[in-house]
Amino acid sequence: MQITFDIADDELQVFMPEAEEQLKKLEDGLMQLERSGADDDLLQVIFRAAHTLKGAAGAIGHVRMTELTHVMETVLDGLRKGQYAPRPAMMDALLAGLDALRLLLEEVVSHE
Repeated sequence: MQITFDIADDELQVFMPEAEEQLKKLEDGLMQLERSGADDDLLQVIFRAAHTLKGAAGAIGHVRMTELTHVMETVLDGLRKGQYAPRPAMMDALLAGLDALRLLLEEVVSHE
């Protein structure tokens, strides 16, 4: 199925590296969170990466990426606010979300 996004080829050259950078920050941060537990600075970095990616995805009209990053951002915000602590099932879900975001990012390139 062909997918169309609101992005020109020259904008794609800006979007893709930025999105990949935010995904890398998310990955590194989630791995550190899983190993070391929560700290305020780390949670802020992870939250900001999800927030930035959500905004970029929204700007090009990638609804599924926007919705997924919004959900992840909500969970991360709860962690940031101390509403709950990171648990193994939560970390598994966040890492699965990260994997899904990578697949969704590929849609931008392939248009499928």
